[in-house]
Amino acid sequence: MTEALANRLNAIEAAALATYAAHGLPTRPGHYRKGPRARGWTFLGTDIEPEARWAMVLERPPETGWRHGALESLGAHDRTAAVQAASRALTACRALRDQLGSGETVAADDIAALLEVAEALGKPRSRLRFQAD
Repeated sequence: MTEALANRLNAIEAAALATYAAHGLPTRPGHYRKGPRARGWTFLGTDIEPEARWAMVLERPPETGWRHGALESLGAHDRTAAVQAASRALTACRALRDQLGSGETVAADDIAALLEVAEALGKPRSRLRFQAD
């Protein structure tokens, strides 16, 4: 990944996290849960094995009012459009970083999706030009 691309991803993530913070959501990467009467999310950890996460969900299922999720997904069902856009931006940035880190080819659609969510965060497209290596 080029430094320019990394900087742009960092800027998009920073804008998304600022939106999360402004709406009372956590900004620390990792996994969270929220009880039925809780006002905020409880941090569970950064690297939790899928089996352990599943056990937590079974212990406190969604049917009883519990919610579980990674930082990127916490705002997905928020009532505020800006928080939903921030969630999509964080998800898109993480997916793009994962693709680039694995050596996987990045499709133009993936970059277009990222630009779309970045635009929803108030970043003009002209400032988010991606350059090839």
